[in-house]
Amino acid sequence: LGDGPVILTVGNVTERKGQHRVVEALPAIIDRVPRAKYVVLGQPTEADALMGQARKLGVADRVLLLGQAEAADVVDAYAAADVFAMTSTATI
Repeated sequence: LGDGPVILTVGNVTERKGQHRVVEALPAIIDRVPRAKYVVLGQPTEADALMGQARKLGVADRVLLLGQAEAADVVDAYAAADVFAMTSTATI
């Protein structure tokens, strides 16, 4: 996943899964941890919207949407991550 601290979320990229919340917080995170990046593994259902938000906030270069991964690659991603963000939210 490269150099620098990694925040990882695993799950379908959707509003319910809440990855947008990490992207929303990413500018403040980068202020404190300048080399931090956000890595997302999972079906990229709403990837365009998430990357649009990242571009709007000026952090698109710190967001990596890697799509679906094999189980072994997911295990490796967990091992490489510094923080796991479980971001699921209610959309009622």
